[in-house]
Amino acid sequence: SSFTHMAVTDGTAGSIIVRGKYLLNSSNYIMMANCKDVTNNNVQKTRVYYSELLRSGTFKDNRFLEFKNDAGEEITAIWEQNGRVEVSFPSSIYEVNFSVLEPGTGDQTISQIVKGFGVIAPRTLATDGVYSFFLAYDGIRIWDGGRKTRLTVAEESRVISTNVEPIITELIQSGRYLNAVGKYYPKKRWYVFAYEDPKRF
Repeated sequence: SSFTHMAVTDGTAGSIIVRGKYLLNSSNYIMMANCKDVTNNNVQKTRVYYSELLRSGTFKDNRFLEFKNDAGEEITAIWEQNGRVEVSFPSSIYEVNFSVLEPGTGDQTISQIVKGFGVIAPRTLATDGVYSFFLAYDGIRIWDGGRKTRLTVAEESRVISTNVEPIITELIQSGRYLNAVGKYYPKKRWYVFAYEDPKRF
């Protein structure tokens, strides 16, 4: 067996090989977040590169979205919710709206919609398309994606891990939160959270 690049260059001007930590298929585009531009040997932790679906050769050195992050953080997650693309940093979340992604001629817009919390452990992110669940610095959160139909702003997001707060606090303080995993089971409406506990294993 062998491994190869998921995205290969087609040899045209500006075509690059990109490796991304986080991938998303949205509206016939493949989006890679927190990337390495293998062709030019550059690490781009605040960019999302995009390519047309089934045409990986259309990854180009100018086909990316740049996210400004004053805290010096890197992208920790990308997903689709309520028909929009969400991009998270540990302390903020951005929304990408588009029908056509293209440098110069596309209609893509980037908006910061959350400041103060975000995804800190990528594998804890789970979504049913309407609500998302993830570990933030203040606990496990449920977030509605900034829906306009909510009755109050307080309903946008709330911490749901109050009953296990000592566990979450210790997990974050120890740094072991990075390996935590979360899964959502819609039939039971359960969010299952798994983590490493050196005292038990």
